[in-house]
Amino acid sequence: MDTLLPQAQAHDEIKVRKPVFEYPDSMEVCWSSLKEFACVANSISLLMPYLEPYVVKSVAAARAELRADGSLGDEEDKRVRDYLSQETQHHIQHQKFNDLLVARYPKLRWWEASASRLAKWLLKRRSVEYNLAQSASSEAFAYSVARWCSQNRSEIFTGADPEVARLFQWHMAEEVEHKDVVYELLDKYQERSRFKYIVACIVTVLTMAAFVTSASLAMMFYERRILSPLAWFRLFKWAITFAFELLPTLTVSALPGFHPSQLVDPIDAKNWLREHDLGLDVGDGTRCPN
Repeated sequence: MDTLLPQAQAHDEIKVRKPVFEYPDSMEVCWSSLKEFACVANSISLLMPYLEPYVVKSVAAARAELRADGSLGDEEDKRVRDYLSQETQHHIQHQKFNDLLVARYPKLRWWEASASRLAKWLLKRRSVEYNLAQSASSEAFAYSVARWCSQNRSEIFTGADPEVARLFQWHMAEEVEHKDVVYELLDKYQERSRFKYIVACIVTVLTMAAFVTSASLAMMFYERRILSPLAWFRLFKWAITFAFELLPTLTVSALPGFHPSQLVDPIDAKNWLREHDLGLDVGDGTRCPN
């Protein structure tokens, strides 16, 4: 899939959704027929109740400063507020799923505590400008995840629990929908200085790699997949193909004159949101609550 369009496109409308996901207590949290994929996806979910509030607080702090000096108009401010509402829903919904995860894998509490400490440290020790850059790089990472999952959907979602698949697909689609909000704030805040953003991209890649890898391996140990050659083959293949998705996106996002609306969105993102807004289950097309 191409990474860039020849010119910027119009903003996507940001719609604030308040979904309802139902998870029975007996649900299998290793929810994909590819257990190693479920472990990787679950490790990302485990991070959301800490990463998303960090992003919300970072963006809110920058928004307040930009509003105070008149750099943020009313229409732009509404998009930021809608973005913050979407992000808040993300961590609320993932926490509900994560409660089941930790009940199944109790040692994951260590990863939760580590994520919480890191988010608090960044908010306390880093500047508003840096935390905004870190948030923008996290959004670029999330956008790359959405593109990769769209390209590999037939492999990773076939046979998956439809309710958990709906959670992840809804989240990824909204990341595509609001992909430009934080970047535009960063442009206003930094006046197109890219140094902190490049540093933040490096930190994001290293931090996400360490967290996701270690948490995934812990869950694979629980699921007795840690010694499976096939599982390791799949993980290696996914890591390589994701790197070819992520690194070009991060690279172009640091170039002068770049705008996220130039990125080629995955077609599935709009389909996932349309199915969600219609109250359709993305797994088998049957009705489910919104």
